[in-house]
Amino acid sequence: MGQLLRNKYRVQGVLPMSVVRSNCSYIWRSLMKVWPDVVSNVFWAIDDGRLTNFWNDMWVKQVDQLRDLYVGTGHPDDTLCVYDLVANSGARDWPRLSSLLPENIVRVIFSMIPPASVTGTDRLAWKWMSKDKFSSAETYRCLYHLVRGVDSSCWKLIWKAKVPQRVRVFLWNFWQDKLLTNGERARRHMTNERHCPRCGEVLESGLHVIRDCSFSRIV
Repeated sequence: MGQLLRNKYRVQGVLPMSVVRSNCSYIWRSLMKVWPDVVSNVFWAIDDGRLTNFWNDMWVKQVDQLRDLYVGTGHPDDTLCVYDLVANSGARDWPRLSSLLPENIVRVIFSMIPPASVTGTDRLAWKWMSKDKFSSAETYRCLYHLVRGVDSSCWKLIWKAKVPQRVRVFLWNFWQDKLLTNGERARRHMTNERHCPRCGEVLESGLHVIRDCSFSRIV
């Protein structure tokens, strides 16, 4: 599925900075909304250091792109990979790093294990994960807070409620404003009708269906 989407929307590179496209599917539009948060919260876990761009990829957790901290002369070499700044001894090249970056950043880099060809290839990891292991539950929790900016107590209350599962799903969709009201269906280009078919209100939203509609008040 992922490769199919990459081919369809002509995505270049392992981690593109932007996935904005026009005339795209609902799935891709949803991805476009969270992509900036994805990009800003992943980093490259270094193994051999050959796949990670030294200046443009985020591989030092304490900073974003190192090119913003460049103190050398001229422009930084955008073709430089992390492995290129390792000395013949296998340690990091202190003189060369010191000529390119502030000393405090160089010390941070030196505190990291240097690249080694025997450890495998570089890989992407989440900033919030321990031991560079992936967890879908932790990823959802962190991205949800980034996108929504709300406390998790409400969704915990919904999913722990002692009610039938279909009621939990309904409440969850209502809280997310994802009930397939005419307003939501129009937003997804599934219909041209936005009004409430019962009371005639201009926009049928989830809150309108549950609380504000005159027919709902009777119930």
